[in-house]
Amino acid sequence: MLVVNKYDTKRQKISDFFARTTPGLYEKHFWPTFRKLQAVRSRGRIRSIIEDRMAQKPFPLFAMIQIETLNRCNNDCSFCPVNRKRDSRQRRVMDADLFNSLIAQLADLQYDGIISLFSNNEPLLDRRIADFCAIARQKLPNANHVLYTNGTLLTTELFENLMKYLDVLVIDNYDNQMKFQEPVKAIAELCLTNATYGEKVEIHMRRKDEVLSTRGGSAPNRANIRPLKSSCVIPFTQMIVRPDGKLSLCDNDALGKVTLGDLTRDSIFDAWNSEVYWGARRRIAEGRKNFFLCRSCDAQLRVMPQL
Repeated sequence: MLVVNKYDTKRQKISDFFARTTPGLYEKHFWPTFRKLQAVRSRGRIRSIIEDRMAQKPFPLFAMIQIETLNRCNNDCSFCPVNRKRDSRQRRVMDADLFNSLIAQLADLQYDGIISLFSNNEPLLDRRIADFCAIARQKLPNANHVLYTNGTLLTTELFENLMKYLDVLVIDNYDNQMKFQEPVKAIAELCLTNATYGEKVEIHMRRKDEVLSTRGGSAPNRANIRPLKSSCVIPFTQMIVRPDGKLSLCDNDALGKVTLGDLTRDSIFDAWNSEVYWGARRRIAEGRKNFFLCRSCDAQLRVMPQL
């Protein structure tokens, strides 16, 4: 088991101290400056990935797909635009036939990237999630099956069932005092006695009031936004499926402001290679200023083993 405490180094502790004691100054100056430095360091790699992918037709398959089966969360983190107190989305639940169709299509495509049955939601709110994970594992044996949860709905029985099908389970333990939630504590103790679980489980100790990326300008605790000049690789490498089959621009589009396709009408392959998707990529390739949602976003490159 890997327990990641975000504040276990001197630099992180100092950063957390200022985030807690002078949140306005931290959010206005420190964090945007840090994000800009990150963008400068990753600019070359982002450009290389985008140019390589844009030169290929059909467009190279995504390295990660997130399938959101229920668009709700039970937590109230201040950085999230769809926490349970702010979520303005119409409640949607994915039809089982649509889910099975998506998995079958991915199998036909011989998909071997990352598949996650969540996006901007708490996946354990969907009581079908373990069954869906079982279907995905059976049909996509070569994919990397990853699930993120806040852990509040975990039971030992559900945990053991999920672990039959997952390669990685990430538990974000949200607590401003950096203490274990009781369900997460029970899972942590179980992992300490079972090496197999310990190798596949990550527990991240996190605060509910973290200052993170602007999420396309929709993060509730990010009023001061400094747009980045660099482009972004996420829309070129990731597919986000909402419960109604609509495709979002990326996982930072939590409210589904951009729709690039509809998998109740089009296949995964056709949607990914549609002119709508290509048009969005062309604009984003030239910089965030060319796409309205990206102008206010400071999300950074994510390292994926396939790229």
